Amino acid sequence: MNRRVVIRIVLITGLLAYWYFFRPQDESPRPLPPEVSIEDGKTIDFSKGKAEVRNTAEDQAAMDAAVKEMEEATKDISFGPAPKQP
Repeated sequence: MNRRVVIRIVLITGLLAYWYFFRPQDESPRPLPPEVSIEDGKTIDFSKGKAEVRNTAEDQAAMDAAVKEMEEATKDISFGPAPKQP
């Protein structure tokens, strides 16, 4: 191959690599998700792609079952005093 052709290929490859790795990134701010107020005893459902606050009997039963399961799993756990640091 001609030496000039090789030099051009190397230069073009270097310029493309430089452009690829050091090009300006998109700095546009992303939209914030809508604010959802947290209400005691209600659930927030994201399954449809947006936040939906619900308070149904099914949701309450699921929360009660989850609380009971957590209490059952942690009933035998206790923490002693923190060890003294020398």
